[in-house]
Amino acid sequence: MSNGLPSPLIHDIQAQDWEDVARSAEIPTDSHIQTKFGQKVAELEAAGDTGASAVYRFLGQVTSLHLQPDNKDQPLRAGWISATGRSAAVEDFTEHAQDTIEQLVGVTSTPILRARFADIIWLLRKNHKMAEQAATSYLAAFKAVDDAGHWAYEFDCFKRGMALAKMLGTKKQLFLDYVSFAETRLASLESTGNDSLGAGLLDTLFEYRVGDPPVAARIAEALGDRLETAGNSFLAQTYFDIGSRFHRANNDLSNAQRLGVKKADSLIAQAESCIGKEGQGYFSGSHHLAVAIECLRQSGGEEARIEALHKRLVEWQAKTTSEMNSASHEIDVSEIVKHAEEGVRGKALPDAVFAMVLGHRVINPDELRKRVINLMRDYPLSHMFGTSMMAPDGRVTAFKPSGLTEDAETREIAIEAEMFHQASRIDWDLRARYIDVCRQEIAREHHLTLVELQFLVLHNPFIPPGHEMIFLKGVLAGFRGDFDITAHFLIPQIEEAIRHILQSAGHVTSKLDSKMIQEQRLLGALLSLPETAEILGANHVFELRGLLIEKFGYDLRNRLAHGFMSYAECWGADVLNLWWIVIRLLSFPLVRKAKGDAPAEGEAKADAT
Repeated sequence: MSNGLPSPLIHDIQAQDWEDVARSAEIPTDSHIQTKFGQKVAELEAAGDTGASAVYRFLGQVTSLHLQPDNKDQPLRAGWISATGRSAAVEDFTEHAQDTIEQLVGVTSTPILRARFADIIWLLRKNHKMAEQAATSYLAAFKAVDDAGHWAYEFDCFKRGMALAKMLGTKKQLFLDYVSFAETRLASLESTGNDSLGAGLLDTLFEYRVGDPPVAARIAEALGDRLETAGNSFLAQTYFDIGSRFHRANNDLSNAQRLGVKKADSLIAQAESCIGKEGQGYFSGSHHLAVAIECLRQSGGEEARIEALHKRLVEWQAKTTSEMNSASHEIDVSEIVKHAEEGVRGKALPDAVFAMVLGHRVINPDELRKRVINLMRDYPLSHMFGTSMMAPDGRVTAFKPSGLTEDAETREIAIEAEMFHQASRIDWDLRARYIDVCRQEIAREHHLTLVELQFLVLHNPFIPPGHEMIFLKGVLAGFRGDFDITAHFLIPQIEEAIRHILQSAGHVTSKLDSKMIQEQRLLGALLSLPETAEILGANHVFELRGLLIEKFGYDLRNRLAHGFMSYAECWGADVLNLWWIVIRLLSFPLVRKAKGDAPAEGEAKADAT
């Protein structure tokens, strides 16, 4: 076992009134029974009876396992897991412990315990009789809690049992018993249901493609109508969705769209009810209204109505920012200031510029990824829900899904979005303080002109021929603090500069369509090319993506190109960081020449310094 305790023999367990203890649980669930076993352990240890307490500790470890039926690889896992340890897990049970558990299957008369014992043995020994016993007992256990009005405690038992029954064969009576129970229970819920049990049962039938689709759709709609009337719009919409899915599965598109419109109507009513409510207001209302509009579009709703709702959405979104509260905290940047000033002070202009761009690291995506994953692990509540990115006018511009998902693709999207979010809110914001101090110190010590700074652009392989003066004026404007000029000169130039260095390296940057028209690849596609990372380095590619095109980063290119950036926004940390990165990329060939450095073997060219 995980705590080193040996498992008791079967006769040691039978010597205790352990089933009476289990039956004393208020609700016959594993968690409630585990609590009773834990209380018995404390009682026996206080009395000095270590032998008997070991029995209940063992039974407590068995019942502490957490059932997760949707995880096909690990349906039973440790009840709690932390950074330093965990509770008992299935793999902890020794052969001797497994023998004891298998014997308990035939001893206990409690369905939920028999299901747990049999499921453990099925997972460890792949004994199909144990799988059948587990499935049979899971159904009996769920019926018991459902009859007592506590179905929500053990609906996972129903799902796990049905999965085992399906594995044993969909034509066998055991699986048919599950289907029959679900259909019978749903028939009773059609006229009385007021919670999510029906949704769970309907989802299960849909997952296994069993039952009568028109009947299931009718029941779902009836439940949705009742809940909508009762004011439970959220659950009503769930039922309308389920009903629509069954209609689509039955190739009944008209009824599927009808339920889609019904869901949209519910969302609109829900959106309108948010206005004026504390903690909801236009922010929540805009979310529901946006979902309603998309629902109408997908359900063939009237275009005039969709257009009218979209206009209302724009009006509401414009009012959302006034409802938001801001939060801030102070950071001591005295060390950053000191390091920046000392790094560039007293140097010749080229050396001071090189010191500025090399005196602070660019972000290492691998390190940032580890940091984000650790934060998701240590602060799961902060990443439990998806996050929307909003523009200043209230428009939703991007969505980051929850990081706490078992879907690898969705989780990767969440991790990457959070990486750019962390970079823009923490790393680049702190680096901006460093950059600005360096910039001001260099401007104070040197008389900066186009001529003095031309060393950065002349014969520079990063700059396309004929673009030198554009880069030079953008860089000089930054040193002078004219970041409105910097933004408008430098941001549009990055795409062509990357295209230029790729072409110079012999790579094709255009694509040929079916009409033989060659279109140049845009910035997002260029930054996704492995050749770009090979030339600039993965670190710089990450920086450019976050600064220029990622919604959870700064998205400078889109904001500038479409006129979303205000005059005041040109003086933000985003433009300052972009200015610094451009100078850094312009400086690398010169730094390597001055120092006689060359990239180490296997090292990306621009990451060498």
